[in-house]
Amino acid sequence: MNTVHPRLLLISLAALLAVPLHAQVASWINDASFTAPAGDLASVAKQPLPENMLKGADPHALSNDPDQLQAELQALFGIRPHASIRETLAADRALVAADPKDAAARIVLTYVLLDAGIGDKARAEALEATVLAPKSAAAFSALGWASEFNIIDVRFGRGFDWQGAIAAWQKAKALNPKDTDAHLQLIDLYEHDANGFRYSSASRLADAIRELRELQQLDKSLATQYEDHLRIDQIYAHQLQDAHPTAAELISLRLYSQAADVLTAANAITPQQAERLRALHPYVPADIPANDPRAVIQQMIIAELTGAFDERAATQMLAHQAYPTEAIWQRSLQRNLAANGALQMQWKKSGVSPDVLTDFSLANLKLTATGNDATGYRISMQRGPGPALQTFFVVKEDGSYRIAATSRTDPEAGAEAIYLLRSGNEAAARNLLNWKLAQGRGGRGAGRQGGAADAETAVGPGAEDITLAAASLLVGRSDIQPLLPQIAALRERAPADQQPALDMLLARGYLYVGDGANAAIITRRMRAANPNNEAMENLVAQADALTHDFADWKSILAAQMQRRPNNRALIEASAKEAETEGDFTAARNDLKQIIDSGQAVTTDYNLYGWLALFSSPVAADAIPNSLQANSMSNNANFSSLHTLACLYSVTGKPAEARQVILHGMDINNLAEPNDAVWMVMGGIYEQYGATEAAIAAYTNVVRPDKQPDPTESYVLAQRRLHVLGAAH
Repeated sequence: MNTVHPRLLLISLAALLAVPLHAQVASWINDASFTAPAGDLASVAKQPLPENMLKGADPHALSNDPDQLQAELQALFGIRPHASIRETLAADRALVAADPKDAAARIVLTYVLLDAGIGDKARAEALEATVLAPKSAAAFSALGWASEFNIIDVRFGRGFDWQGAIAAWQKAKALNPKDTDAHLQLIDLYEHDANGFRYSSASRLADAIRELRELQQLDKSLATQYEDHLRIDQIYAHQLQDAHPTAAELISLRLYSQAADVLTAANAITPQQAERLRALHPYVPADIPANDPRAVIQQMIIAELTGAFDERAATQMLAHQAYPTEAIWQRSLQRNLAANGALQMQWKKSGVSPDVLTDFSLANLKLTATGNDATGYRISMQRGPGPALQTFFVVKEDGSYRIAATSRTDPEAGAEAIYLLRSGNEAAARNLLNWKLAQGRGGRGAGRQGGAADAETAVGPGAEDITLAAASLLVGRSDIQPLLPQIAALRERAPADQQPALDMLLARGYLYVGDGANAAIITRRMRAANPNNEAMENLVAQADALTHDFADWKSILAAQMQRRPNNRALIEASAKEAETEGDFTAARNDLKQIIDSGQAVTTDYNLYGWLALFSSPVAADAIPNSLQANSMSNNANFSSLHTLACLYSVTGKPAEARQVILHGMDINNLAEPNDAVWMVMGGIYEQYGATEAAIAAYTNVVRPDKQPDPTESYVLAQRRLHVLGAAH
């Protein structure tokens, strides 16, 4: 059921790309007479085993059709061709266990593991096969094919081994030069880059052209199916000047003026769009020296646009003190990697290369810095005379400029301000917080002046004011916890008119970090000062959830329902209370009231199906209601798709579960698995009897920074780990 909200912690490229011309780029490329290459290179898969690997079988009797090959290989080893993946996987593993040096068995196991979606294990088996049989083209073909998939068996998905796949297929071709499949796979790989983009500046098109030429000599009838590949590869490699490229190809070649001419002649573009297109040129980074604080912003933009943003880049570009613990750093890093991956996925779907998007995105981009090394720099990013697209705060840390926060991030600014204050740099801390408050951020009980006042007076004159302003930014992250005792002491000394704001800050902080005892004290004090205020009552209920004071929570709900009988939100709140108490049957009964009333929406059907996962056996009506949730959302809501995939994964439908969750990843532009996806994959692996892979998948469902909700994927994952004997 998990909902995913990936966000770019640093550069908001959604804002960067929000210019009218970009809305047309993808349509021009997709519609401007672009002819897709003929032939389906992705369908080329498994290779026949060489003669010395078949234990006396005649290799020439084996089919060259990849769809038939695996069944024949399995039949060779006495395995039923149409056996389930679970049975086949068990049988293949038994063969490997019986003879660990049998490379042929490991090759077969490679393909079965890929069918099961266990990409990392498939690659490992194929690699072992090449060690055992270094002269086997089939072994290197298996390794090449497995390397084209990521950890959950998505071809060219984030994490696939582009260089490893090329090396393996080159070796397979060297061992069997007449193998056309090796040529085809290499052509496909050369046309892509390490991030899975086709025809990018990092593609090896000269090598693709060479392979196509060799294929022509090897099999002319087959080569004719790939003539379009040769033509297009030559165009993108600038090797065919008289090919009359389409507008789409000209744009991809970054020949924008010529593309504007073609589109204008076809009446496919307005004069204004043509003028802007002609004004574009391949982007050349401005010559900003490393000792200029703007340089780190430029580096980050380019890294995110080109897909080069990774942990190494983050470590170099981000202020380390904004992430005070390793756990916080890793969570923030994973969110950023997921957000950047989502952007890469969107670009792949659009058919627009990173090079073209960089040209469009960074045209006329201007970075302006104000400040100094002592108190930090405020840097604005804008295009033309309009308002800033985004602003950043950069500090000098360990001799290098690093990004401490952006206009769209709060906790990082709060943590950095606390560090600066404790390091004796009160001026820098105040400068950072004033910058945040000037943008309408951090005003939630922050400082003695409350909300976002004038930029230079928002934070009061004392260190306590800085602490409170920073703490208001840290609500929603666990590093607010060490500040709470200090805030509580300040509250006791504060004037009466400031105490309610400080109580709210304390309540939100204690609730987030799971301190039920202190949350109960604060929220009850707030309720006493505001009788019959449902917002305050709901805060008390959240504290009751932490202290397991279900009687008080139920009394709150009873009083509210008496005031507002049959209220939908209160019925949902009653279900939430039952969930927290562990009574999932009662929670589903509450939701059933809403469903039976005819007023149910997508979230009601989805939650009704999700809660069935917490009881055994899964209720029979769970999947029909989950299907209803997906129908109402047109199969385009990740949370609903995730619920259905989880239900399939525990009810004997692993293939359907995989299909649904991969669709969910596509809908949500997930470049690699997140916690929700790993929950599903764990269930799939269990269905296939792959216990080790299931344990690894469930372990990848990371504990949230806040107190876990009793219905989160993390809780389900921990249950399954306990059943599998691997609980932490």
